[in-house]
Amino acid sequence: MVASIEGHYSFRSGADDQERYFLPKRMATALAPLVRRPFAPYGSYTHTYYSYHMRELSTDPAIPEQSPGYMGRIEFSKRTDGPIAAYTMTRTMQGNVNFRNSAQPVSITAYNHKSRNDLLCTFADDEPYGCHYRVERHSCNPELADIYQGTDDGQLESLLAHRTEGSVLLTHMSILDAVQKLTVSATKPEQPILFDYMEYFSYLKHGHQLQYAGSIAAEFDGEPVKLSGYCQVGNGTLPVFYWVTDSGLLIYVRFGISFWVLCHTTDDRREI
Repeated sequence: MVASIEGHYSFRSGADDQERYFLPKRMATALAPLVRRPFAPYGSYTHTYYSYHMRELSTDPAIPEQSPGYMGRIEFSKRTDGPIAAYTMTRTMQGNVNFRNSAQPVSITAYNHKSRNDLLCTFADDEPYGCHYRVERHSCNPELADIYQGTDDGQLESLLAHRTEGSVLLTHMSILDAVQKLTVSATKPEQPILFDYMEYFSYLKHGHQLQYAGSIAAEFDGEPVKLSGYCQVGNGTLPVFYWVTDSGLLIYVRFGISFWVLCHTTDDRREI
């Protein structure tokens, strides 16, 4: 069952304001020029997202300067070469976000892998794609160097050995590309798409589903814009909602009390 999309109207301008918004008004105004631009999801592109993760705060007065969340910047790129799509994602995370002091950098993590450039961007472990991936971690805080520093070059045999036989395999990067292509395809998927989900090359999760969740008219700078929604549910993961414009541009991702929002994009033809 697809989780309710009503929970995404959770932003309010004040504590006593009963009107809900898809996005805060200032954020929606900043996004307005992006949501109306054409986009080609089958080509090469680079998206940049701001990310934010809320967290629970302790009521213990002995714990000073608590951060209500972590902010970050996600750069997601795809480069196409015929039937091959090469993905790169760089995540820069910051902590100590208390809105009074500047955020402190924590880590930079980079992921790289290749998939087929088909509708679902399926991960391939056959030639010429290979099953190679690369993860780089860099700490911006010397005290965290042991946790965040290092490079992991892997061949994925240990994870792939446990995949469901004959299943579609999607990664945390290829699914971002897939929802864009599904939006511009001739027909939206009427039945859930079943797949195994490889999350950040650390976990292989079976029995995931991606389903079209319908469309809404969200307001951007005073004008309604149609967005198509997709919901991902499965073992070990909170429901993830992906919101895509009619041109196939992924502008907003939300899972639990975390979200990504698009702030900049370029494709192989122009900067947007």
